[in-house]
Amino acid sequence: DQQQEARDALGGRFAAERHHPVARLIELPQRLLQKSVPERRSIDDHLLKGGPGHDAKLHRRRGFCVEGVLTAEQAAEEVRREMERLFQDWAGQPFVPESVALEPPPASPREAVECKEVNQANIVIGFMGATVTSEDRYPLEVLSSALSGMSGRLFTRLRGKQSLAYSVFAMSEPGLDPGYFAVYIGTAAEKEETSKKGILEELKKIRSETISRDELKRAQEVLIGDFEIQLQRYSNQAMHYALDELYGIGFRASERYAEKIQAV
Repeated sequence: DQQQEARDALGGRFAAERHHPVARLIELPQRLLQKSVPERRSIDDHLLKGGPGHDAKLHRRRGFCVEGVLTAEQAAEEVRREMERLFQDWAGQPFVPESVALEPPPASPREAVECKEVNQANIVIGFMGATVTSEDRYPLEVLSSALSGMSGRLFTRLRGKQSLAYSVFAMSEPGLDPGYFAVYIGTAAEKEETSKKGILEELKKIRSETISRDELKRAQEVLIGDFEIQLQRYSNQAMHYALDELYGIGFRASERYAEKIQAV
């Protein structure tokens, strides 16, 4: 059926992503931080299994193909009529996320190691992050931006000054439950321990050293610029509107994003 075909397609995509070392590493912080509550580990897993809270009502995707050459207004009208036809019998009900116990803070660092036959070490160091409804998500996004990029602290200090990294960046991923804040670095195998220490040192410094106004301005401009480029695609606008409404922050949340980032 259509649901199984969609799951098969998603399964193939997820399998390909998980064979990529960096993609596997980036999902590790979420899995390690949610170790005691497996129901929250991976939305992707629930999707493929048709798990609770992730049924077709929330994740059904349909494609529309308008034949011939149409103006934007004509294409929009075609899609609107088709949407109304497809969903005319749906009865709208409020989305209520499943109640899941909060993850207790880790009593000690959690570590996962995978060994491959390559002369490179890919490392992610992560911490519990913010939820999509928390105002803390915006300072964390600004912090990740300030640390990343060719002019960011991690790049200039760990790669530029110490020659430790092939690639290094920070990331903040909020969720309905607390997400994570993490730093990734790709380095030579013999520099693994030095790279770990370097990341932790830089994170300690950022807690005690206020970032400069220039760093703050650059980080904010990068975030806002990237976000505005994303919203140039109508599909991204629709996705933001739909998911933000489901998340309980309102479908117009994306319109306030720049204001929130600039307020940090």
